[in-house]
Amino acid sequence: MIDYPDQVGRLLDQLSAALPIPARVTPELQMLLREKNGIIVPATCNVTWVSYAGDEGGIICQLDAGADTGAVVTSQTHQGSTCACLSPATASPTKSIA
Repeated sequence: MIDYPDQVGRLLDQLSAALPIPARVTPELQMLLREKNGIIVPATCNVTWVSYAGDEGGIICQLDAGADTGAVVTSQTHQGSTCACLSPATASPTKSIA
């Protein structure tokens, strides 16, 4: 086990209480979603749901990317997936994961 369940639970409680959370989508995630799924996601959106996908998936979140896109769920913390991390809209983008 890599993660600490108690810490993960507290973090998820704090994130859930703060929803919706403004977020910036990295250009890499925008490109991945456009190329692989034909989904166009704006550069800024809101995180509307968070959950935990275990050690392998980390914290995952759903993005409110507009009515035309449907649900977009991405990993926020996992370093081995082909997605990008989000950062608060007021901060600079985080490093992309690919």
